[in-house]
Amino acid sequence: MSGVSGDGLADHQFDALKDALHSLYSELDSAGRTDQFLEEVSREALALVPGAHLAGVTVLLDNGDATTRAATDRLVVDVDRVQYDAGDGPCLEAARTQTITRADSEEATRRWPSFAHSARRLGVASYLSAPILLEGKYLGALNVYSREAHGFTRADAAVLNVLLVAVRYALDGASRLEEARRRGEQLETAMKSRAVIEQAKGAIMAARRVSADEAFQVLVTESKNRNIKLRVIAEEMLRTLQEG
Repeated sequence: MSGVSGDGLADHQFDALKDALHSLYSELDSAGRTDQFLEEVSREALALVPGAHLAGVTVLLDNGDATTRAATDRLVVDVDRVQYDAGDGPCLEAARTQTITRADSEEATRRWPSFAHSARRLGVASYLSAPILLEGKYLGALNVYSREAHGFTRADAAVLNVLLVAVRYALDGASRLEEARRRGEQLETAMKSRAVIEQAKGAIMAARRVSADEAFQVLVTESKNRNIKLRVIAEEMLRTLQEG
């Protein structure tokens, strides 16, 4: 006979969660692609939560708009779009409260009437959404939807909460990789700009028989007068002097 924890999870559910998390971390390490990882998270949520028929991940963009980054079915995207258009629903409620949001059909109708009505027409009746947080900032939500009127339990919410550990890990890693990539591109651009400026200085020194400081001042003055970046001025002057 299987044991049951205080939050309603049976031993076999804990074992399934352990296996799922191991699989997810292996997927992230091997793929290194956040979207692919989030797709796998959605599939695991669908498999682990008994009442779930659909699952997906919503991510907030920098401009505040929401987008569906992962989905187990096209219907997830349709349901999410209804929520985004209505400006209310389980995902946005989870964002405001920063807690897991669970609602059956009756409660959903009471809390988000416009969204719930439209979602029911798409065949979805109950909802479970958990906020994804990174460094105190809300980034989105892991969502599971059910066609049943009473699709989810407290135990299902506990399962989703554990899965969020994997999602946070993925987004944190992706955020750090993106920052490293951005800084690398900035450094590369700066190095290229410096090389062009140094070449232009050398060409000006040779053509006008001036010092390095004077040649640099020529570039700076031209940049200010024309309100054009120093690198662009250097490229133009270098090209002109080489052609002349």
